[in-house]
Amino acid sequence: LLASSAASDVYKRQVYNRAVDMGLAPYIPRQFKNVFTGRHTNHQRALKKEEIRLALLERVETENDNLPSESETAAPCTLRDLDWARACLELMLRFHGIPFVDLAHLRKVDLRNGYLTIRRHKTGMPLSIAVDAAAMKLLRRYASDDPSSPYLLNILNGRLSGKEAYKDYQQALRMLNLQLYRLSRACRLGKRLSSYTARHSWATIAKSRGISVEVISEALGHASISTTEGYLKQFDNDEIEKANRVIINYIFKK
Repeated sequence: LLASSAASDVYKRQVYNRAVDMGLAPYIPRQFKNVFTGRHTNHQRALKKEEIRLALLERVETENDNLPSESETAAPCTLRDLDWARACLELMLRFHGIPFVDLAHLRKVDLRNGYLTIRRHKTGMPLSIAVDAAAMKLLRRYASDDPSSPYLLNILNGRLSGKEAYKDYQQALRMLNLQLYRLSRACRLGKRLSSYTARHSWATIAKSRGISVEVISEALGHASISTTEGYLKQFDNDEIEKANRVIINYIFKK
């Protein structure tokens, strides 16, 4: 019954998002914030260390057969190529596996003294993330070039609001998934990359490296009355940073 209810809620959210895109419904921020739309864990979304390194570091040649055209995504193509998708994937991995929605909405004021201090877009849970040298290099490479934009990265148009801002994000998300799909094809990974890949990979690798579920939950910014909130005061930021360093070193250090 719970699974059936969750599937129904997911369908409702999909219909609502499509209606907003078509201009048939008003955009209401966090319309489904209190609705459970979870899914059973899909381990196929997670990459192993070797697959991550292949996707991020190997030179690849893209294949264009049977792929959707960039025009079908309606997203601007500026800087949104395979290198851009790789950068997004790497940043999401380095930043505790944050979702693309949080990466895209990072603000310039969030970055201070080598740390990102943010609240999860979905749950409102606070996160403090140490920015290492490699991540800082990527942030600078893909920094917003609009002085008036509040956003840290050149992903969203900072001049938009309401429904137009929502559509702008959806376009960027579609472009990311398109490029990640192309990347997975080019790397012959045998599994489809998506905007969820970094999050599932970070959590799966963290568990395999012996990091406690409680620290993983807090690092991911999960909010649960029965589980997560009971541990929030038991783990300080140093432990979360240590957990993230273990994972990043495991992935990227030879």
